[in-house]
Amino acid sequence: MKNGFQFFLNTFLGAEKSYSVTYEGNKRWLAIPSEFDGAPVTAIGKISGEEARKGGRARVTRVRIPESVTTISEMAFAQCTALKKIALPKSVIEIGSGAFPKDAIQKIFFADCAGWTVSYNGKTEDVPEETLRAPEKAANYYKSHLMWTWKKG
Repeated sequence: MKNGFQFFLNTFLGAEKSYSVTYEGNKRWLAIPSEFDGAPVTAIGKISGEEARKGGRARVTRVRIPESVTTISEMAFAQCTALKKIALPKSVIEIGSGAFPKDAIQKIFFADCAGWTVSYNGKTEDVPEETLRAPEKAANYYKSHLMWTWKKG
């Protein structure tokens, strides 16, 4: 563990070396590292914080996601109930179900709004690009599709 971050080597067959990251610290402002041990951090796992580990809620209020990240895992920020807004770089192409805190998130900034779909239980919908251009509308759409998986392209 380094500064509250824990790194896990991704073991995809034939893939280049990369890491997933989780967090269990007590910072309010969190900058996800772009690399570890010379390889990119490509996925964000559970970001819970010390308080959440003890049964409370994470104090994380702000997160910077680097361009190396392509995947935000299921329930990644769900315990970060103070997280009101988040900016997603162009590199993010998958968001797992329940990734953000439903009751807290008010704005989601998408760097690239085109080509997103959501899927759940065999059903798939295209996400309207104009909806994702407005951060408040993007957050409301997300809340109405909370347990859906989001994919780009």
